[in-house]
Amino acid sequence: MEAIKTAVADSPVLHYYDVNEEVTIECDSREVGLGATLLQDGQPVSFASRALTPTEQRYAQIEKECLAKVYACQKFNHYILGRNVMTIHSDQKPLETIFKKTFITAPKRLQRMLLQLQKYNLLVIYKPGKRMYIADMLSRAALSQTDDLQDNDNYVLSAELASLNTFEDVRVTDAGLKEITEATRHDADLQQMIDYIRHDQQEAVS
Repeated sequence: MEAIKTAVADSPVLHYYDVNEEVTIECDSREVGLGATLLQDGQPVSFASRALTPTEQRYAQIEKECLAKVYACQKFNHYILGRNVMTIHSDQKPLETIFKKTFITAPKRLQRMLLQLQKYNLLVIYKPGKRMYIADMLSRAALSQTDDLQDNDNYVLSAELASLNTFEDVRVTDAGLKEITEATRHDADLQQMIDYIRHDQQEAVS
């Protein structure tokens, strides 16, 4: 482990980022930490790690693995946003299937994480944890700070939106509700969205 720490900290190991090369992210989670690395041509371009909060430490392992992907994508956002397809490795085989389905079929906590990843074109591929050396090491020896994501504007906004309850905060009269319903019925975009939601719900039931 000490040899790996020395190797990843050695500057010649780091690869200069090339916008024309394919990008791969490897990330891993442990009991108390997350680790991630961005790779090009098999060499690391950037590293990231952080400790889990006490609440996150109580997540199920598959939730921690999905959280690691959210953390990695937000940390490497400037490298990956707008790319056609980007490979991300996971040592949780079920995540491969979850990312292929509509997110409405996933548990609610995973749904919130998957929503944050919608802007990225991710191809999740299973890879045994013992072969993701750098990410595994970083998750085991993660930085002690836990507020990386808390300071991220996107993360804060997502957390605020997740906590909203529109039924409690919005007051609509019966007449107003009738007007909204009628306007929704004649709005082509909203009707298309309703059809999409109903289609997803039918798939989840079946």
